[in-house]
Amino acid sequence: MKALKGHFDGQHVVLDEPAALQLNTQVTVLPKENWEEDQSHMDFNGLEKEFDELSRKWRADVGPESSFSKITGNLSYLRIISLGKRAVPLILKDLQREPAPWFLALRAITGEERIGKEEAGNFKAMADAWLAWGREHGYI
Repeated sequence: MKALKGHFDGQHVVLDEPAALQLNTQVTVLPKENWEEDQSHMDFNGLEKEFDELSRKWRADVGPESSFSKITGNLSYLRIISLGKRAVPLILKDLQREPAPWFLALRAITGEERIGKEEAGNFKAMADAWLAWGREHGYI
């Protein structure tokens, strides 16, 4: 899949270059600041495949582990963080499917702190806070 640049005209997303898209083509819209990193040649299929492999390995490695440091210190988890902002839509998509301890990764990548005292320790509330942030910032 190819990354295309576009802009929002107030009502629609308009592509900045012509592209033949089929009906029902799935697209991921990233906020403008994500394009500050040179992502014009990003391979979304490759990124999604890498993310899926790393997250699958991460889950297999940690299993039902309850130690936060072992969960978030896992090499696959750290490699996902190293993907940077490109991984944020994929992490949020995964978080929508099933609350998982992505919160440190999201904080490390975005520099944002979305978990208040009232949400701390409540996975659903923590996930909801990050998903709301993702919608506010155009990642979802």
